[in-house]
Amino acid sequence: MVFFVNLDTGFTFCISYSELGMVNRVVQETEKFLKVYGIRQYMNLLLVLRELLIIAIVGNDENETDNLIKCRISNCSGARFKIEIEDQGGGFEYGMLDRSIVNTRVPVKNKGYLLVSMLSDDIEVTPALNKVTVYVTCG
Repeated sequence: MVFFVNLDTGFTFCISYSELGMVNRVVQETEKFLKVYGIRQYMNLLLVLRELLIIAIVGNDENETDNLIKCRISNCSGARFKIEIEDQGGGFEYGMLDRSIVNTRVPVKNKGYLLVSMLSDDIEVTPALNKVTVYVTCG
């Protein structure tokens, strides 16, 4: 895993598909980053980040361990942040990020998509780039 922090542009990291155990470390480092901005109520952002990373890792071919997931977190303004996740495989089932889902009988394997949909302000999908951009307001 590689981290890059630049307070002007944001917080960027890369993890490989084989590093599911690194998700917790990424969340911890992100928490430190948010504190720099004076953000104290950031649980929604951390939950969204964790679920997006797990979806990207678990949804890819386990034989493709050299592929990377790139993530960038940046501050839009105040307590609003942008999370961009781009992977090199087919990790996201973009249709599952449907914000209109209200059915509580979502299969367990799709709960991450439901959490992302419920806790995000906005979701942008760029399937051609295997990229998801999510906006979350903390607080």
